[in-house]
Amino acid sequence: MKQVSDKIPTSALTSALSAAVAYLLSHQADDGHWQDYRLPVGCSDAWVTGYVGVALAESDHSAAVRRRTAAAADWLEKQRPYPHGWGYNRSTGSDADSSAFALTLLRLAGKTPLPSDVAWLRQRWHRDGGFATYARDDAWGAPHNDVTPAAFLALAPADQMALRDDVLEVLARERGKDGTWPSYWWRTSHYATWWSLRLLRALGVPPEGRPPVVGTGEQHAIHGPFDLALVTGIASLQQARPELINGLAGKLIALQQQDGAWAGGANLRVTDPDCYQPWSGGPACGRLYADEDHLVTTATALRVLTEVTKETQTTAMTT
Repeated sequence: MKQVSDKIPTSALTSALSAAVAYLLSHQADDGHWQDYRLPVGCSDAWVTGYVGVALAESDHSAAVRRRTAAAADWLEKQRPYPHGWGYNRSTGSDADSSAFALTLLRLAGKTPLPSDVAWLRQRWHRDGGFATYARDDAWGAPHNDVTPAAFLALAPADQMALRDDVLEVLARERGKDGTWPSYWWRTSHYATWWSLRLLRALGVPPEGRPPVVGTGEQHAIHGPFDLALVTGIASLQQARPELINGLAGKLIALQQQDGAWAGGANLRVTDPDCYQPWSGGPACGRLYADEDHLVTTATALRVLTEVTKETQTTAMTT
């Protein structure tokens, strides 16, 4: 593991980002896709490809990365097992989360998504609670805080404008008294909170100067690098004290492995379809799975450290 002080040199951030990009590119298949997790339904390909591809495209603008993310976008265009949208893999059906990342990657690669795919995603919107993951009648078809931000940001600008006030109402209503949003598909609240804050920033809502909520309970604990990356991102988005952000980022960089990855962990929760609030009391209703190839954890750390780097550079220019 790398040793980094609480005051992070720019060179340390740059080195960590470069190593993470190299790791992710080294795990891309020849046909352009990525895959990770091993669930009973198999590995994820389309969802992981969209997630990793977007992280790379938004973090590294080099020609080499543009070529590789374009290849990922090409793969998504060609691998279409469903009439509309994309899914975890070809056996699970289309879902809003996978479709959101796929649509975002297509646009970042300079492609124009099919209107029918965008319309399918738009249909997952529930005014009373946000975007649902699936078109179903059980809990998987209910709105989910950890899907709403990415889905909204993947819509066409006209749809975003039409839904802006409604989504702001949903974000305000779903936020807990402690300032976090509970996650349905993830072990902790950190994922939904980070994405919700990113959406608020995109909508021009000023950040709150508060530290991230971290505790010993299941929902707010830091269980590994994935959670630490998200907490670091939350601190940055909320414009917490610079020493706190730098300290968290330094700890995250110190956990980066020699191959450039951050170790995956049991972060993804496949919640039971009849469970609507897995975060509320009692044992979680579902099973946790790890990104065994470390791709989602590494992509998340890459995005967060890229944001921290940009914030550091902006602060330096204004002081």
